[in-house]
Amino acid sequence: MKNVTLLPATEVFKVSMAGLLPNGPLWAVQYVSGIDSPSQTEPGDWLCQWQPSPEFVTFGFSKDRDLHFTDESAAESVSNELRKETEIETKVVKVRG
Repeated sequence: MKNVTLLPATEVFKVSMAGLLPNGPLWAVQYVSGIDSPSQTEPGDWLCQWQPSPEFVTFGFSKDRDLHFTDESAAESVSNELRKETEIETKVVKVRG
């Protein structure tokens, strides 16, 4: 893992809201390897946060598959950026459709 700063934990809230995702296929990004130990992230965890800003991206993984992409190429782009910028290996998985 390179070019990554581990941020202190912050409160994250989750609420169920039916109907937010459109019908059709969905993809998710699954962690494979590359995060230095010790870490709570394990192989098989899912990308749960991807927040780009003008200068950096805040991202995280979770046991829950909470972040979905409606476009496979967008999921592939995120996976490729993680590999290129951080040496974190992930894979894109079709989860619906």
